[in-house]
Amino acid sequence: MTLMRTPQGTETWVQDSEVAYFQSIGWTIIRRQQGPKSIWLDFLEDNPEIAYAAYRPQAGSQNFTDYWARQQGQVMRDWQKQLGSEVMSGRAPSTRWYTFLSQYPWTQRYLGLSPEARGVQESLYAPRMRWNI
Repeated sequence: MTLMRTPQGTETWVQDSEVAYFQSIGWTIIRRQQGPKSIWLDFLEDNPEIAYAAYRPQAGSQNFTDYWARQQGQVMRDWQKQLGSEVMSGRAPSTRWYTFLSQYPWTQRYLGLSPEARGVQESLYAPRMRWNI
C-alpha cells in the first residue's frame, strides 16, 4: 500500500499496483507501506469481508468505487483460481487473502471493462454518427 496525495491535497491509500496510474494523473507519493504487519493478520483471513472492505479502492470516481463494492465474490473467485493454480503446479497453496488483495490490479481490471459496464454513457459525450446515404 502507498499513501498518496491528490492534486486537491487529499491523502488516500492506494494499491501498489495502481501507483503508476495515479502518478500519471498528478498524484504524489507520500510514503509506502510494505504490507500489513500485525498480529491480527489471521483475523483478516478469518473475516475475508473485512479484509476486502479495507483493501478495495476507496478513491476514484463514484462508478469506480461502486463497481468494486459489488465485486467481492468475483475477486474471491480470482483468488481461489490462483490457489487452484498453485496446487495444480505441485505447490502448496500459499497466497494469503490479504496478500492477494494488496497485489490485485484494481484499476487495470476496471479499465478493461466496456464503458457500459463501468457505468459510462458514451452517448452523452459523443453522439453516434449517422450515415444518410
